[in-house]
Amino acid sequence: MIPVLIAAVLLYYIDDVGVYQDGTFIPILGVEHFELLLKDPSRFAVKYFEVVGLRSQVFKELEAILRNAKAKKPGKLRNATLLTVVTPLYQFVSKLPKYTKQTKRLSPEAVGVLQALQKTVEPDVLLFTELPQACGLPIRCN
Repeated sequence: MIPVLIAAVLLYYIDDVGVYQDGTFIPILGVEHFELLLKDPSRFAVKYFEVVGLRSQVFKELEAILRNAKAKKPGKLRNATLLTVVTPLYQFVSKLPKYTKQTKRLSPEAVGVLQALQKTVEPDVLLFTELPQACGLPIRCN
């Protein structure tokens, strides 16, 4: 019964809750995750990252800028809205030349953004903590 209740809650909060296994974000939850959750729940964590207020406005602007008009919204992904914004940022950085990724001849903000995109693996932490911090913006906990 527990897996059914967990699945119902996760479906209800599909864009507001991130599920992590051993510290790694899980965009698609499968049967194997639920089986492991029953055996060893200590390996899982849940993060709530509702996008409201000013954060919501900024998020919508980023989504409009970064969403690929030709791409379909992924149907199986949890937090598809969050991933729609974060994925193009990761792809952009992965395509940069090696020199650009290693140079320090950039503004402190640009170096901070580049380092955040290279080192941060959790999409919510990247979008709501690391990038604002790299740009010198105050971080607000909602």
